[in-house]
Amino acid sequence: MFKIFLIAWKDLQVAFRDRSALILMLAAPLVLTVGFGFVTGAFEDDDGTSGEPKHVLIYNEDVAGERGIGLVELMTSSELADVLLAETVTDVAAARDRVDANEVDALVIIPASFTAEIIPQQGQEAVNDPTPIEI
Repeated sequence: MFKIFLIAWKDLQVAFRDRSALILMLAAPLVLTVGFGFVTGAFEDDDGTSGEPKHVLIYNEDVAGERGIGLVELMTSSELADVLLAETVTDVAAARDRVDANEVDALVIIPASFTAEIIPQQGQEAVNDPTPIEI
């Protein structure tokens, strides 16, 4: 039984060191969610037509971290433009006001510790808790 845990631990370490695997682990759930939304018709209006893309504001506190920047690039990419109209903002208070006024659908806040919690630095232990992203 101990050997199984050692093998799993080794695979986890390899996965978290490989950038492409880590990005795939983060992007795959988003892609699957969007895909199932299309299959089930969750993105259609009552009349069966596709609705407007969801207008989302993104506030990235992790400006120095490559994972925070990567998540912003993913959300603002042209591949998601049909379903997600993402806009980056620098003033979180004004962004919250826009959400409260129903000018936009959501505000995504990427915390400053996003990259550090996903990829621990040398000498630090991995955080076992999920990395929080406020929506």
